[in-house]
Amino acid sequence: MQPQDFISTIAQAAQEFQIQSNVFASVTIAQAALETGWCNFLPVDKYTGKQSYNLFGVQGNGPNGHVLCDTQEYYNDRLATVEVQFAAYDNFFESIAGHAQVLLRDNFAPVREAATPEEACRQLYRCHYATDPGYADKLIAIIDEFGLKQYDFSRGDLQMIAEMQQQMITLQNQVRALQEQLNAYNDPTVSVWAAAAIKKAEAKKTIVGDTAGHINPKAPVTREQLAVILDRLGLLGK
Repeated sequence: MQPQDFISTIAQAAQEFQIQSNVFASVTIAQAALETGWCNFLPVDKYTGKQSYNLFGVQGNGPNGHVLCDTQEYYNDRLATVEVQFAAYDNFFESIAGHAQVLLRDNFAPVREAATPEEACRQLYRCHYATDPGYADKLIAIIDEFGLKQYDFSRGDLQMIAEMQQQMITLQNQVRALQEQLNAYNDPTVSVWAAAAIKKAEAKKTIVGDTAGHINPKAPVTREQLAVILDRLGLLGK
């Protein structure tokens, strides 16, 4: 995959991760690019050809199981080929979500609190995400070469987004409450204790339904409706 195609594929997921965690989107994209060689070295099952969508070399099981791959590791100071189980995902969004679970741990707080992408890259190494002393410099080089900062939200942007999300939650709760009230008002079921009285009131035309003929027994009574009811009962005089 070409670098720009790869960036376009995962940029939105990286931005969503930044909203959740404060980890710069540019850093997430650079990590995925470095880990996979721009998606050209994703773990693929050596027996079945199953794709893993694993952007960060996470081992173990994922939402879509795992894949088995050969990799090079050092044992007793000797480089050996070993079969490793890598987590498998259904798509890149799931892979970034899995990566998020790692960087949301307490020991990676300095990465999330970094003021710049460059500082976040350095903190990744300091927090022991990687053992390569040149890891931060490699990430920073990718960010600069491909202009990845354009995908980052500023701290002000994140604050605004957080406020908008809270406003949306408040609005949704208000709409839900209004809907519950409306459902109660439109409840056609008459309570047992009121059934006989409602039946008499309907028979004597003291209470009539709306234009559709519905009594709406749970709806509130307006002053207008109360006046009409009292008048029908003959309590207002002539």
